This record gives sequence, structure tokens and C-alpha cells, in this order.
Amino acid sequence: MNSKSILAGAALVFAATAHANPEIVPFVGDEETRIRPDRVYTHALDFGKKWNDPWVNGVQFKSTGQDGANDAGYSWDGFPESDFDFQDGSPLISTPHSETGIYQVLGDFNFGKASGSAWLRGLTPGIVYETRFYHRPFSSGDRWQTFTFKPGGGIEDAKRFNPDGQLEDQMLIYRFEAVNADLEIVFDSSENPEDTYHCYGLVNEQVYEVAPEGGGGTLLM
Repeated sequence: MNSKSILAGAALVFAATAHANPEIVPFVGDEETRIRPDRVYTHALDFGKKWNDPWVNGVQFKSTGQDGANDAGYSWDGFPESDFDFQDGSPLISTPHSETGIYQVLGDFNFGKASGSAWLRGLTPGIVYETRFYHRPFSSGDRWQTFTFKPGGGIEDAKRFNPDGQLEDQMLIYRFEAVNADLEIVFDSSENPEDTYHCYGLVNEQVYEVAPEGGGGTLLM
């Protein structure tokens, strides 16, 4: 399939809706993270304190706590506050393939937010973005979570998932058109209130320069 076919297909699929259902996708290594140096990222965040601003595929993440801002003027707040790092570089039930790239992002995390909202701020209304949370299994038990994404305009898209239900590293992916300048993300760990979500890292990538209408829009390849 050539690039024109990819562009047309993506535009037609996304033209039917300004937001898509969140999904869980497994990945292995930097090459499967979908992070590319030729893309525009409003946010590339690494939670925890073990690593200092790691790089993944030529994109630098900003090490952060629950809130902050980057040099481009984008900000975030409301994320989990408590931090944890793996002293030996290894989670409890899975072993990193290296201590570089995405495995630095996955080498520490913030936790402890059983409920409530976090925000990615400074987005441009009418632009289509893709938010990706990166996480890995911590134990063999249940850690059921529900994330609800609210891009504005009354839209609410939820995903229930268990980060500890498999041995794979995973991405939680949500693609949406920004209705206002903030994406609200509601955390809900009520099924297992003692086992909150481990927030390792995330990116927010600009996908379309303008939202597609009737198959239009400019997809950033």
C-alpha cells in the first residue's frame, strides 16, 4: 500500500467520528512505541525520579511529578504524586530488554491516585491528537482500572483494563479532536482501590493538522 492509500484510508476512517474508542495495544522495544522524531508532541512525559529526561527514538521525554510545564508552553496537572523506581531495573514479573529508551521510561512510575482527574493542557481546538500511556505489568494480581477521556463538548470515552493481567508491556491509546484547550483524563481504581494505576509515561502526538471533514484533513505521515 502506498502513502496516498494510507492517507486516504486513514482520513475516511476517522472522518466518521471526531474521537475513537480507547484501545490497549501491546508493544516490545522502542521500535513498537510509535514514537518518531518527525512527529509533533505537545507532551512527552516520564513519571518517577530514576531517570533524567530519557530519549526514545530521538524524542526527549520530560521527567516530572504530578504537574509541570515544558519549554513549548504545554502543561499538565493532577497526575499521581507518589513515586517508585525499580532499584535493580526490573519489575516484579517482567524483565526489561535494556535500560535505554522506553525501558528508562518504564523503569520508574508515579502511583497512588485512586480516583480523580488529570489534565493535558495547551491543546489547539480542531487539531486531532493521539494520547498514548505506556505501562508494564507489576505483579500477577488484578489491577483493574477505568480511564475516561474527556476532550470537551460532552464527549466521554472510557476504557476498563488490567495492566497486570498479562506479561506484555502495553500502550493505552486514545485518538481525539480537541474541542477545547484541555484533555481531561479521569482515573478510577475503585475495583481495586489499594492497587492504583502505575503512571510510567505518556505522549500526546499531533496526528492531523486539522480535523478531517468528509474525508479531508491533513494527516501527518
